[in-house]
Amino acid sequence: MTIIPFAANFPPISSAPARSVQAADFGGPFPWARPNDCGEPQHPESALCNFALADIGGNLRTMLIVDGRVHAETYLAATGVLAGFAAQRALFDRLSSLSAHRRVGQVMVATTKRGGKFFFGDMLNDALIARRDEDRRLKIWPLAFDAAISAGMKPASAPKLETLFGSVAGRISEPFFPSPETKPGASAQDLLALFWPLARQAFEGRLSARKLPDDELKVVSPQLRPVVLSYLAVDCLLETAKVMPAAKALTILMESAIYGSKVDPAALEAAGREARRAAGDRRC
Repeated sequence: MTIIPFAANFPPISSAPARSVQAADFGGPFPWARPNDCGEPQHPESALCNFALADIGGNLRTMLIVDGRVHAETYLAATGVLAGFAAQRALFDRLSSLSAHRRVGQVMVATTKRGGKFFFGDMLNDALIARRDEDRRLKIWPLAFDAAISAGMKPASAPKLETLFGSVAGRISEPFFPSPETKPGASAQDLLALFWPLARQAFEGRLSARKLPDDELKVVSPQLRPVVLSYLAVDCLLETAKVMPAAKALTILMESAIYGSKVDPAALEAAGREARRAAGDRRC
């Protein structure tokens, strides 16, 4: 498996907005795209989300090609861990607006014997799953579950959420690879360290969105970032389900997302340097 590390700056993969074909399978346009003919104003970040989705998805696919094909397990793990980490960042952004008293007990911190720090808590779990029907098109679990069903997964063979969360928690102190029988090209932490800089640049308007007029908004808000990445994960699952069972694809994706939601952001910088060095050593 060869992973080519990203440089400090990423070229835009395309200046065209992302397609919405897959989104139509889940109830209509993307959540950030409000049709003007319905009498509603278009979301101010609509174009930015489309650009970010295209930039992240296209560049990520390019970097994970092996023998002319995208490496399916690594692609699933990468999109999952990015979506999970973005969900964590969005939650922490919301919590930062609360008073210190209201923040107490919302997220718990666990430290491993090796000194690694990870986050736990119901609010963090809820960032990935939907407690309300109106959240089903905003969270990765219901979106990915519905995508797996549409790709042929039988409900009886679907992984259970409690099993997925338990599997991640039980192996959190190890170099984490989703689903023990799979082997992505790098651990979930290394994939996050390698590719989160790409996601950040896309969301901060430093790729295709930089072509927009200077007076236009160019930064995707933290709350929309996990939504964009969840739809990227949906497209990834639908694509990889053509070469593996949909239930297996869902397991890899969700275990990676759960892990990503628990990672300490402070550990990413050092992990990123090490992952880029290791990826560089494997570069063809």
